[in-house]
Amino acid sequence: MADKLHRITIGDGIAVNLIKDSKFKHDRISVNFILPLRRETATGYALLPYLMQRGYADCSDFTAFARKLDELYGASVSGRVSKAGEYQIVGLSIHHVDNRYTLNGEDLAAQCAQLLADIVCKPDIREGGFAPEVLATEKNSLLDAIAAEVNDKRSYATARCTELLFEGEPLAVKQNGYAEDVLAITPKSAAESYYTMLRTAAIEIIVIGNAAEESVADIFAQAFRGVGRQPIQVELTAEQKAPGEVRDMVENMDLTQAKMVMGFSTRPAESREEIAAARIAGAIYGASPFSKLFLNVREKLSLCYYCASRIMASSGYMLVDCGIEAGNKQRAQEEILKQLQEVCAGSFTQAELQNAKLAVINSLNAVTDTLRGMEGWLLTEILQGGDNADPTQEIACVEEVTAEDVQNYMNSARLHVVYLLAGESKGE
Repeated sequence: MADKLHRITIGDGIAVNLIKDSKFKHDRISVNFILPLRRETATGYALLPYLMQRGYADCSDFTAFARKLDELYGASVSGRVSKAGEYQIVGLSIHHVDNRYTLNGEDLAAQCAQLLADIVCKPDIREGGFAPEVLATEKNSLLDAIAAEVNDKRSYATARCTELLFEGEPLAVKQNGYAEDVLAITPKSAAESYYTMLRTAAIEIIVIGNAAEESVADIFAQAFRGVGRQPIQVELTAEQKAPGEVRDMVENMDLTQAKMVMGFSTRPAESREEIAAARIAGAIYGASPFSKLFLNVREKLSLCYYCASRIMASSGYMLVDCGIEAGNKQRAQEEILKQLQEVCAGSFTQAELQNAKLAVINSLNAVTDTLRGMEGWLLTEILQGGDNADPTQEIACVEEVTAEDVQNYMNSARLHVVYLLAGESKGE
């Protein structure tokens, strides 16, 4: 069983979050830089975890760095970039065996924490820039990640719909940045992005596992001591988009199955009760195997190969995406809206409501099964101004959701964008 969150401020805009949990045989430590999501800076920041996970000033040789990780019982270091609302998150983490399972009683947690602190605070920057050969390799890695967004047509379509829904706003910016901006990055500009990130990001360090002790926080406090800071203030605030004319866009690519995504604004959820209502509403409408979209649009009417909804409750929007024959676009669109009206009108049974609650409760229970799941949950909590490290504590809110709560939430949905990714040759 996990202990409650122990949060320690170690610097200006820098906090260490400790969740001690003895059920895992490994520990996970992550450093998360939270930055404003902007078109002009997104790509430079997105490249940084690729560069930094290759080593640091005192161990810049990749082979030597890999050997060092092997010596730490096969610890692994990984970098990632994500976005939450109007923020871009650059994360670096280390995953290692817990001290209880070392052969000679080594304090592996302290060694791994120190290694991650060195990676974060002492990157291999020489003469004002990252090594050109390393930069070239990792620029290719980022370009591959950006290209992969296009290759996965379902993900690409949902991303394009989101861009159209929030055109001109931070939420439209891609978390991995843009290929044309990758090509423009130089060793010096990459270093400048790093120093800006170190100085201005809100930094959340998360330690989960049996080794989540204050001694780990002390290591990071020492590492960040002396770093000049002017951190941003993180505030996840959102307002529902004003109603307007529905934007209908069609793009063509070489594919056999068309992808349609419908973008809705919703009332941003500001409380645990509203978030719980949004979760239940999503499960009833399109986020479960017994949802109205799945049972009616896909199964009963066979209008889609798949059809599902996803609600971003705190950011105030919902996406419905489906794989269709392009000729079925209008019928599928009409049926998706019809099923939304069914939920808004309360045309679902108590059994459907209870099944939705069970599905959401199961998903909340599953969060604590993995270190990565717990880390993601806690980071979202922190961004929303909360401090609940145990997702199962949300179950009480879920159980209290009524049919009226679901109706009230879904009645806030407003359609803004219909995006179709169709085939070039056959109009699909």
